[in-house]
Amino acid sequence: MIANRKIGFLIFLSLLLFGTTAAGPKPSALIKAVFESREFHQRYGSCTDSNYNCINVEIYYPEIISTPSENAKDSINKYIKDYILRSSDDTIKPKSLDEVGSILFEEYSEILKNMGIYPAWEYKDSGWVASDTCGILSVAFDYFGYFGGAHPGYGRSFFNFDIYSGKRVRLEDILTKGYKVKFSKVAEQRFKEVKQLPLDIKLTETGFWFQNDNFPIDENYSISNQGVVLYYNPYEIGPSVEGSTELLIKYEEIEYLIDEKDLLKRQPR
Repeated sequence: MIANRKIGFLIFLSLLLFGTTAAGPKPSALIKAVFESREFHQRYGSCTDSNYNCINVEIYYPEIISTPSENAKDSINKYIKDYILRSSDDTIKPKSLDEVGSILFEEYSEILKNMGIYPAWEYKDSGWVASDTCGILSVAFDYFGYFGGAHPGYGRSFFNFDIYSGKRVRLEDILTKGYKVKFSKVAEQRFKEVKQLPLDIKLTETGFWFQNDNFPIDENYSISNQGVVLYYNPYEIGPSVEGSTELLIKYEEIEYLIDEKDLLKRQPR
């Protein structure tokens, strides 16, 4: 069952302010995406308090209703759809949310035939619009999956899109060429502040997982009105007990890495 409830209509200054050019709108324009939330639920078994012989599937995701271009809207929605229909098995590609549940149910049913009783499985994807600023839409997904065993799997992923073209926005699209070394140093300092570590300590001496004393920068980030937010899931830079790590790199700290012509300059933050 897919439920539908509108949660955002964020359209802004007069369209008279919206003058399009090859580089996007005029700096005075403030344009945001319009989206609705969608929900999908499927359950196998009674799912009583016994936590056995049951599968619970829950998927929440945003559907983009309006962006400055129809092509951008379709492109973003296609990426979100492909993500929620992903499979850990490359030979199996669900074509719908119903098939996501069906594939899990079929596998679980085979286990029950052999075992008779088995711990409940849970599969949950929770997606939402994390931010919409500078013409960049950041969509986040929290994943939780338990399929037996000692611990569930979980994590958070961010995807950033240009609302004018619909293309994924990478860090190289918003920062100057050769940004990584300088940006990494800023992120390292913020990491040490967040973890309350001495600023002069080597990364390899912090108890976290760093190679060659380098702070890693990847594409799991979001764009906020304050800065770039880097996100590291458990096991990426440290053991599970440390949990996730979120680092806000403020714009003023990296202003020298932001080109005057890049995406972050198109609209007010």
